Amino acid sequence: MIKFLIKTIGLILYMKKLFCYLMLSLSLLPVCLFSDSTISDSHRNKDKSALAFTEPQNIHKVIDYDSATANQINTPSPFLDYFPDIGKIVKRGTLRIGVNTFSSNEPFIIENPKGEFSGLDIEISKDFCKNIGVKPEFNYKAQNIIELFKMLASGEIDIAVGDLSRSFERMKYVYFSKSYAVFYHTIIMNNDDLKRLGIEKNPFKYLQENDVKIGVESETAYVEFAQLDFPKATLVKYPPNGDGFGDLQKHKILVGFGDSNEFAAVARKFPEIALHFTMYVLADLKVSKGIAVSPINPNLLSLINSYLEMHDVNYELEDLIEKYPDVYKCE
Repeated sequence: MIKFLIKTIGLILYMKKLFCYLMLSLSLLPVCLFSDSTISDSHRNKDKSALAFTEPQNIHKVIDYDSATANQINTPSPFLDYFPDIGKIVKRGTLRIGVNTFSSNEPFIIENPKGEFSGLDIEISKDFCKNIGVKPEFNYKAQNIIELFKMLASGEIDIAVGDLSRSFERMKYVYFSKSYAVFYHTIIMNNDDLKRLGIEKNPFKYLQENDVKIGVESETAYVEFAQLDFPKATLVKYPPNGDGFGDLQKHKILVGFGDSNEFAAVARKFPEIALHFTMYVLADLKVSKGIAVSPINPNLLSLINSYLEMHDVNYELEDLIEKYPDVYKCE
């Protein structure tokens, strides 16, 4: 009797174990079937020790948001829609890019004798367009920064480029991407004035506490920056390529204000400046450059930020000198 009970218990345990194996096999069956149907034969190793899965294709569809009925176009898959602003750009096939050609901005925008434009911002724009599968459509009509921002606000252009500084005031009107180039606030002063005032070592404190004349390029973010850095100063605004250095030499203004990139290019082109002027880089005050984006394109802004981050687009002065030596070479 005892032997019979032992055999019976053993049989029950064996059947239970067999049942568990059977259920495990059935639970894995759908996975195996799914895997066999999605594994690319071209990606299998000969020994089949490693398996590669094909990525799903054509999972996006573009929506025609210009029509009243929002008719769907080019919809190979029912899974996902583009964001409205992205869909319009992809459908159009072009990204409309406004370009700042009205202020000093090499090497971001470089114009050759034939009137053709190149430079860092043109390169970044073209590469971004390539990544999203559209063509760049450059627009050079804007004559000043106000016109450029109005074109962004109205949607006439999708983005704007050309040595555009990110500033608090500007971000009240248009979107700005994350920074892709960083410089520093920089001042230049006549050596005679430095000696006369006895501030050769550090003129910054004197300039902050006194009403001095500071020259700055008009309609740039440096007007805003100069007001923040030197609240008691009187700003003298010059047009692009104005004679600020001439007035600095004649003591009509005490300071020229800009960024480290701008003055580095000037110093390399005109090395004799060092005989009469001294530059001071304010290392704790940064100037960051960004891409301006139309307020009607919030998802385009996110896409641009992702592009800049994923491609590690981040330049400093030394990088630009190496990349564009002709812009900074001594003449």
